[in-house]
Amino acid sequence: MGNDQHDDKKQATASEQDIILAGAQPSTLETAREQRAARSANLSAIAALAPNEPAPQNPDKALDPVIAGERISVAPATIDRELVQIWKATTSRQREEERGAVSLLRAMNLIVYVDSDERAQMVDQVIGQVTGRHPCRTILIIERPGEVEDLDSWISAHCMLPQTSERYICSEQITIAATGKAVERVPNMALNLLVTDLPVFLWWDTRSPFAGYVRDHLVASLDRVIVDSALWEKPLESLTTLGELATNRRGERFAPTDFNWGRITVFRESTAQFFDGPIQRPFLDRLAVVQVQYGDGGESELSNPIQALLYTGWLATRLGWQLQTSGSDAPHSRGRDHIFNFKKGQRGIQVVLRSVPATKDKKQGVMGVRLSTGGPDRATFDITLNGDACTTTIVDTKTGEQVHRTRVSLVPTEAHLLDQDLELFGRDHIYDQALQAAAQMAVAAPDMRQSLAEEAEQERSDRRAFDPRF
Repeated sequence: MGNDQHDDKKQATASEQDIILAGAQPSTLETAREQRAARSANLSAIAALAPNEPAPQNPDKALDPVIAGERISVAPATIDRELVQIWKATTSRQREEERGAVSLLRAMNLIVYVDSDERAQMVDQVIGQVTGRHPCRTILIIERPGEVEDLDSWISAHCMLPQTSERYICSEQITIAATGKAVERVPNMALNLLVTDLPVFLWWDTRSPFAGYVRDHLVASLDRVIVDSALWEKPLESLTTLGELATNRRGERFAPTDFNWGRITVFRESTAQFFDGPIQRPFLDRLAVVQVQYGDGGESELSNPIQALLYTGWLATRLGWQLQTSGSDAPHSRGRDHIFNFKKGQRGIQVVLRSVPATKDKKQGVMGVRLSTGGPDRATFDITLNGDACTTTIVDTKTGEQVHRTRVSLVPTEAHLLDQDLELFGRDHIYDQALQAAAQMAVAAPDMRQSLAEEAEQERSDRRAFDPRF
């Protein structure tokens, strides 16, 4: 399968025995020396930014609301000056032995884009859970519905007091809420607020594809883009767009990633572990049929096959399978089954993506995988997800012997997924290749696209019937 590599921060050691490489990624600012250096650099930078700006007369009162997580409303034109005041208050409260001293740390810029105040509140909680490991300047952009031009902004911070320290560790957050034409002012505001010489992450947290005015005016400054394809209203079209970005066809330099990639880690790891041993290893080259079951969304969510497509794309690219797009082998649908044919040399492999009813615990995403081999000594390899338990089963159909193994697999939270994605500063080539293969499958499957389009239109009609805003 060749040697794949994550740029800069993580090196993968791919082999046919180790199909998936989802190992631990290095964290940022892990050593005390790095923390001290970052703090000194930040304080020096802010002092140079406004050397004549006086410190607040009472830094305790200036900082206490920030430490408590309160929002401080500021005029958009004065955001820079207010941030300087916070830094000045910090430098006036530097004695290590004084309980309540504060360090404002920044290892990256994190821009977050949402399209509702409700979602902004949830995102704010998620950010508060990750800034302890990933100190950053967060710029939260809220695009509010409506036509009346309006722009609000405020400053807050996410602070923690480690048990072994008397010093608060804080990450600042700037929130900008825009309505109507005011949205056009937001990208320049965000760009002017970025900390120079630090990587820029964008978390695009909406149901819409990665497109629009805000995206177009931020894109040139981004290093990483994080999406959640589970939210997309038009999953296949959006997947195709993201696949194009991953290949840099438009000349964009940033690297995309997806929460759904993290959610299928348990299936990638379990698949790789099937073939770790010398007894099972030969079966890997004889896989003939792959069945992937994914939830249909139930009554409250749309059917979304992105996880199933990414899993298939990952498996195909790791094993060198080529998608067949013409003749009798072209992708087609049969009921709830979407069928894709691959080849490696003269050997054919059929992949069936099957939409199954949602359960109480899981409505979307991959719910089970079965890998079956051909040839005289056949075998099946099953992965099933039931609540927080992942069960793998190997069945030797020649002897009838079954080997079961169950592992705990907690559903990853958004905070956990964001934490993982903030650890990688460079490109994840394995994800990029899986994404491109998944996008190729989406383009080659008109029946699947038609089915999802009809379902999405029905869901929008239902929403309009109950909510006059749509």
